[in-house]
Amino acid sequence: MVAEGSWQRSPAYTARARDDALEQLAEHARSLGANAVLGMRFDSGEFDAGQGQAMNEVTAYGTAVVMAAT
Repeated sequence: MVAEGSWQRSPAYTARARDDALEQLAEHARSLGANAVLGMRFDSGEFDAGQGQAMNEVTAYGTAVVMAAT
């Protein structure tokens, strides 16, 4: 499962992109019936957005699971 957020170069945008990616990951996990995500990680990269603009992205990924109460 993968979720992404994009931002321009700014610490505030970076934090928001990370939060957005995490929220999208959680929403996707819930839509699959999961109640937890294991092995969650963030990844980031930069790409050419055209017209001399560079964009960065944050990707959140992990394994959606159903955890049972013990």
